[in-house]
Amino acid sequence: GGAVAGIGTPARAWTDLVKRADPPPTEAAGVTTQQDARAVGAVVANVPVASTPWVVSIAEPLDHVLAPARTMIGAFAVAGFIVVAAGALVGFILTGRITRPLSELSDAAASIAAGDYSNRVRVTRSDEIGRLAGAFNSMSSTVEEMHDRLESRVEERTRELEAFSYSVSHDLRAPLRHIVGFASLLDRTSGP
Repeated sequence: GGAVAGIGTPARAWTDLVKRADPPPTEAAGVTTQQDARAVGAVVANVPVASTPWVVSIAEPLDHVLAPARTMIGAFAVAGFIVVAAGALVGFILTGRITRPLSELSDAAASIAAGDYSNRVRVTRSDEIGRLAGAFNSMSSTVEEMHDRLESRVEERTRELEAFSYSVSHDLRAPLRHIVGFASLLDRTSGP
């Protein structure tokens, strides 16, 4: 996969096990990241061989080392997009199931506040919103009945008041005529 192996002593001859090779750029034992002469990044591991002056060096191109991580990041990005899209879809559906009935309830309440007591809300569910819609319909029916009863009582009282005012006006006409007659008689007899 493009890895380069070598063995040698830190300051002397190095070989890639086929021919003589340049020593690794770093002499310290351990793993480092560096640029080689071709400006290609590499991960280099220098490991001393125990009880010898020899060091084994393996350089792997950075692209090869990072390829699985990049593949995994791409897979996570696709999975993340799918999760976010599914979440947005579920959120949209749930929001519609909650806000649409609440909007209908709000519109019905506004129409009752404006004086239209016949407006009702469709009850299509049995959850909390369905029970709220049922209670709203019951309340609006009660308000409509009470409004109709009050209107009929107002009409009845109005008829009673009209009858009373007619009776009072009829009953007071004769005495008023007598008073006017006596007043004009007094006026004529008393003189100027």
